Amino acid sequence: MKFINYVLCSIILLSVSTSGSAQKYKAPADMVKLNKEYVKVSNEITDINAQLTIAQNNLPGYQTTANTATGNV
Repeated sequence: MKFINYVLCSIILLSVSTSGSAQKYKAPADMVKLNKEYVKVSNEITDINAQLTIAQNNLPGYQTTANTATGNV
């Protein structure tokens, strides 16, 4: 029973200390870097979504071309 209490207390202590030692943005410059990175990732997501939409719109044409090509063989 003492071993279980020891393990449980250790797990709780480790989980609390891990979140307590997580990186915190201490300077305004850190927040500026974070915001720049966020904007960059958001723009990449927007570009990928646009490419996906274009590919989905072109898919019926590709399927028609593929069916025509297999029909001519």
